[in-house]
Amino acid sequence: MDIQIKDLLTKYISDQCTAEELSQVTAILKSGLYEQEWLAVMEEEAAKDLSANYEIPHFDFNSNRVLERINESTQPRVKSYAYKWAIGIAAALLISVAAGYLAHWLNYTPKQEHFMASQATQAGERKVITLTDGSKVTLNNRSELRYASDFDGNKREVWLKGEAFFDIKRDTKRPFIVHTEQLNVRVLGTSFNVRSYQNDKQTSVGVVTGKVGVNKANADKTYMLLPGNLLSYHKTSDAFNQQTLSTDEILGWQNGLLVFHQEAIEEIVPELERWYNVSVQVNRKHLLKKRITASFSRKSLPAVMEILSKTGGFTYVIDQDKVQIN
Repeated sequence: MDIQIKDLLTKYISDQCTAEELSQVTAILKSGLYEQEWLAVMEEEAAKDLSANYEIPHFDFNSNRVLERINESTQPRVKSYAYKWAIGIAAALLISVAAGYLAHWLNYTPKQEHFMASQATQAGERKVITLTDGSKVTLNNRSELRYASDFDGNKREVWLKGEAFFDIKRDTKRPFIVHTEQLNVRVLGTSFNVRSYQNDKQTSVGVVTGKVGVNKANADKTYMLLPGNLLSYHKTSDAFNQQTLSTDEILGWQNGLLVFHQEAIEEIVPELERWYNVSVQVNRKHLLKKRITASFSRKSLPAVMEILSKTGGFTYVIDQDKVQIN
């Protein structure tokens, strides 16, 4: 381990670098090296947080402060793809310390009497909702959002069925929480997409800006996502999968893009049904697991089916609002 590099990185995360030292850190981050030094610095930072800030019982733990420390310690100073590993290390280590406490805030069972307002969309319809705190929610087709008409407590909570893009106003005193059937999503102020349709085999959360905490209902483990991260929860296997996409892919449906990234046909079918307001039947079971990557910009159903059929190796018939895949 290079002690000088480690000391320099310690000064960096504490905002104590001179201009010359900051240039040195920039070069270090761009190099993609010194992972061992980063790990050591982040471990010390996590231990420091626990000893200095959290000498309190478990039930009194200040989860807002933990999330603030994660924000502070993972805030990038230099924009460079080469050091994404550094940000990931920082987030992962601090999150491992805070996960159990954050989960306490994320695990919340909504009560029906709290629902004071709701908005819903039909197939092919989208709707923009402005909440009382100034946050904006873009609701995708066949979706429903329930929320309090006024956020008067210490949390801003909404309940989602379907898909929505959230652009949340930052409020360090009142975290914003999205509840879905399987997952809870917690932020202070950021933009992200949540997809949680009841009949889909998976629920997903994709981040465009900021940082997002995600956990499964009644579970201790918390995942922290950064821009470009997409976390998927597979209902049948009870497993999580994380991948990195471009923010354009995450924003796709809002811009009229229909995007499939290594998705099985059985996962594509419900999306086609919602997008074009049709019913789709797959007559050959082995096709259901066939995975396809494709992107469509405002194309008609026949145009989409033609490309999908060539990629997936099947034929199809469109009869008014019904599609047969053979």
